[in-house]
Amino acid sequence: MMSLKYFKERSLRSVCVFLLMISILLVSVASCFSSAFGSEILREKINVDDEGVVEVQVVLSVLPGINNVSLPVDPLPGTLQVSLNGEMIAVIYVNGGVIIPAEEKGVAVISYLANMSYPGGFMRVKVKGGHDVSVYLAPNVVLLDLPESVYNVKMLDGTLILRL
Repeated sequence: MMSLKYFKERSLRSVCVFLLMISILLVSVASCFSSAFGSEILREKINVDDEGVVEVQVVLSVLPGINNVSLPVDPLPGTLQVSLNGEMIAVIYVNGGVIIPAEEKGVAVISYLANMSYPGGFMRVKVKGGHDVSVYLAPNVVLLDLPESVYNVKMLDGTLILRL
């Protein structure tokens, strides 16, 4: 027969585990709110050069803590670079976004080469929805189709600029 002491110890352990799980959940929720309201995207730019290389740059302001940033285009593995206030930092890439830890307010610059596909021998880059992106196309780049969500088009020194 089990003693009352056994049940008290077991329930105390259960309460401790429960409190630990709640603490982890609260920290996770707090970091999500920090990331949702803490960082502000200043510029999202996609540059397609004459050789067809697609470079993406995201500039944002960050607050102290964990800053979670959704990227407009998936990166080519191994090309992701992030600087915070001019210094290169280590980050975590997960679920199409970058987690940037910051000890103080600052400006982060995320740059990388875009992961592309080549259906039918033509280059294709998928830009995710929900991003205000400027796409710069070098003079020798030929678009074979107009992206769906273009809301502004202009030319600047021979470069075609599309706002998506």
